[in-house]
Amino acid sequence: MEIARFKQVYGLDVFFIPSISIKEFNKSSALASELCAMASTAEKKARKENAALQSTWNVQFCSIKNDDLIAYLKATDDLSNIILVVVTLDPFVSQQGFVQLPKERLKLSDKINVKLTDLITEEKYTWTQEWNYVELNPYKLPFHIFKLEVHESNM
Repeated sequence: MEIARFKQVYGLDVFFIPSISIKEFNKSSALASELCAMASTAEKKARKENAALQSTWNVQFCSIKNDDLIAYLKATDDLSNIILVVVTLDPFVSQQGFVQLPKERLKLSDKINVKLTDLITEEKYTWTQEWNYVELNPYKLPFHIFKLEVHESNM
């Protein structure tokens, strides 16, 4: 249902959101051309450097508390490379919500300590809970591509 909504909103026939041509997304949400070029380059680099993004069989959609957002996880079998993608379906309004980390898939205990790096902006975050806040502004960047590192926690 969320993929169908994405296709309806953006008129694109795609399944894996990071594969979207930034130029295509720009047609409906007026992203700045400099940002489009930077994001496109970073997305290609992320795909090349992350084994989890080089396959289509390893996707798991994550629960997210906002119908205007999609979140999914891609990971290698041994969890040596984990990517979380969050995408807004709304090309006009900032959207926020809480995304649930798949604890079983990531082999997380109740003491969560996950380091995230946004592969597009290079911003870093630490998540210590199963449910975590995300916000996307379609005029800045309509998606996050996070690389996750799971750490032991003593919290």
